[in-house]
Amino acid sequence: MYPFLSWMKSGDRQIFIIFNQKIRCRLFNRLMPMVTHLGGLTFSVCLFLVLFLLLRESRILLIEVPLALIISHILVQVAKRRWNRPRPYLREINIHVVENPLRDYSFPSGHSAAIFTWSTSIAFVIPWLALLFFILAILVAVSRMYLGLHYPLDVIVGALVGVSCAIGVHYFM
Repeated sequence: MYPFLSWMKSGDRQIFIIFNQKIRCRLFNRLMPMVTHLGGLTFSVCLFLVLFLLLRESRILLIEVPLALIISHILVQVAKRRWNRPRPYLREINIHVVENPLRDYSFPSGHSAAIFTWSTSIAFVIPWLALLFFILAILVAVSRMYLGLHYPLDVIVGALVGVSCAIGVHYFM
């Protein structure tokens, strides 16, 4: 079991370095700090209000999304406190990181969980928007690594939490 964990940790770090250092360019330097906010609270609230006001077929989202987001947020916070994984910029050297980075724990990514919760919920109710939202979700996950805030495993588990919560709530409702 320990060789597997060692391999996971090494691979996680190597993939992080690719996203944080190897693919840097002016376009991403401007784009990623904006994209990352699509997984944040402000975007979630604004999207919720827009769908509430504009799309009648999204009424089911008014129940499912907040419930799935609450559940995913609770799971993310419990996991962060359980595993206490420091953020990459606190462990690695020569990391590109945003100004005023978050100080809480890294694992799993709450931004990834939130945007994947939204994407999955939208896929159930408004399928024609699903591809767009999953592309945005992947960009948010990449932005979290690009900005030095999360390792790949953090965003993958965050995405799995978000997808699982949205699926669970959808089928429970």
